[in-house]
Amino acid sequence: MIKRTFNLRREATIGILIAGILALIAFTGRDYTNDVVNNVQVTINNDEENHVLEEEDIFNLMQLDRENLLGASVKSLNLRNLEQRIRTNRWVNDADVYVDLKGNLFIEVHLRRALARMLRPDGSGAFIATDGTVMPVPERFAVRRLVISGTRTSALMQAENLYSDEYGAALMILLHQLNEDEFWRAQIAQLDISKAGKIIMIPQVGGQIIEFGYPENAEEKLKKLGIFFTRILPTRGWNRYHRVNVEYQNQIVAE
Repeated sequence: MIKRTFNLRREATIGILIAGILALIAFTGRDYTNDVVNNVQVTINNDEENHVLEEEDIFNLMQLDRENLLGASVKSLNLRNLEQRIRTNRWVNDADVYVDLKGNLFIEVHLRRALARMLRPDGSGAFIATDGTVMPVPERFAVRRLVISGTRTSALMQAENLYSDEYGAALMILLHQLNEDEFWRAQIAQLDISKAGKIIMIPQVGGQIIEFGYPENAEEKLKKLGIFFTRILPTRGWNRYHRVNVEYQNQIVAE
């Protein structure tokens, strides 16, 4: 004879889980035929407050406006399609569009963060995001970032993401090191990149040009450059040198 033990707590837990699953199925299968949008709330998550995209831009990307949405049947809205439309803007990292049980339509947009700005000789340009995405210059922006110039910028701007090739990935490592260090953010204003890919740095203060070479081994080169800024210039004078080269291993050349 098989003896069964009844565990009240276990059976109650199983019952709660089953009830939760049934409720979830009922919610996801809910018929929205008679439900309409009563309110629209747009949230743009932007930790920099650069305002490259405003609420009206989000509606334009969806090809709808608030008046079109208010009173619209929830069932008639393809929420996934609206998200995809918003994501077509390269400044948008992600977008979520959803409706709650009260008919509130929520549009949440997460923006990419700019790391540097590329500038061509003709004045056109683009921004580089922290994830390597190349983004167009928006109509409205107040984003002050390290400037990248030189003949290489045209080729860089053609990429969708700088991490897509070895040179771009090395450049991204250098850009992050410059941006994440308070000292370098205060020292370096611009990178001028030749067609071959060699970098000349232009400091915020002083007339020196810094021959950095290719972006590889950036950490080692920045350590040498740090010695030049913190030990050599203060003792020899900020205007004594017009050129410093750190591209060669174990060498700092200043003249």
